[in-house]
Amino acid sequence: LMYTMEMTLAKGHRMKEDEQKADHYEALANNRRHATLKYCWDEKHRFFMDYDFENGSCTPNYSMAGAFPLYVNIADQEQAEKTAATLK
Repeated sequence: LMYTMEMTLAKGHRMKEDEQKADHYEALANNRRHATLKYCWDEKHRFFMDYDFENGSCTPNYSMAGAFPLYVNIADQEQAEKTAATLK
């Protein structure tokens, strides 16, 4: 959700020709995207999982939140296909 909001803010600032703020929000969104891919994608489960920072690993629980990275274009094509197959 934060990724989408940051990208929306970046787009809005670009429309207002405020490149400095647009770049700021776009950088935040890109950092969040990379963190989501690094910490939440679980190849073993073929799904985006919640991340437990105390244990330093993904939780074993599936939730529909794992499909959200597909909706906001964080997932690449291969991750999207694996997630779709897991949901079936």
